[in-house]
Amino acid sequence: MQWFSVAGSMGRYPQGTNIDGTKGNYLNNLQSKGVGLLGIHWQPGVNLHLQLWEQYADNLFNTAMLQATYKVPAGANANWLAELQYIRQDVLNRGGNADPVKTYFNKGNKVNIISSRAGWENKKTRLLMNYTRIKAGGRFTMPREWGTEPFFTFLNRERSEGVGDFHALSVTVKWEFPKQRLTMEAGYGSYYLPDVKEYALNKYGVPSYEHSKIGVEYSFGGVFTNMKVSALYVYKGKKGDDYNNLRYVINKIDLSHFALVVNYRF
Repeated sequence: MQWFSVAGSMGRYPQGTNIDGTKGNYLNNLQSKGVGLLGIHWQPGVNLHLQLWEQYADNLFNTAMLQATYKVPAGANANWLAELQYIRQDVLNRGGNADPVKTYFNKGNKVNIISSRAGWENKKTRLLMNYTRIKAGGRFTMPREWGTEPFFTFLNRERSEGVGDFHALSVTVKWEFPKQRLTMEAGYGSYYLPDVKEYALNKYGVPSYEHSKIGVEYSFGGVFTNMKVSALYVYKGKKGDDYNNLRYVINKIDLSHFALVVNYRF
């Protein structure tokens, strides 16, 4: 493994396309002094939790997020909950490079995002319905090398990064069985993206798709208390037009993904 500078870490994964359809070319072509992250939590009442986050990526972009969580008691150890998230993203300077072919964030790109959630939970079960809308002012871009986006519609092995004019709907359920040291999760989502040839709003050329996941996690006991085994199955099915071109299919849609992970914490 090795260390990278902030700018040097970007583009290690596929770079997609520029807004004119040419191949992305920002790997090792960006300049940035670093990233600053500020988070503020405020709980004005028992049932309300507010968060404000500010991410400043020098010479690249600025992302601000406001999130509110409200819970209403629904009997013993149970709650109804509602959450709302607003994200605003703006380019800084020229997005990392004055050359539009080598930049990460294009001039004039302004992104507004609303993500919401409603559901019910108790100590063992959590059922959530989620919605995300990215407006058409530009593509939401966040380096994939840095992790996943925080949208409520996120499902494992799914990304909504690199798109604008986007709608997503998902339903997730989680069950916990403490005595058996077992956790199970399931989710389904529909993700509606612009046409794969609308490069200014679809960076990676991904058609609209449906996404399903099933996950199971088992925690060991005794001398293996720090060990967990996780199994995940994901299916992604096509909903949008791929123009019979495999560049819009391979590793993007019409695929199944299996994962088995063993973690041990020392």
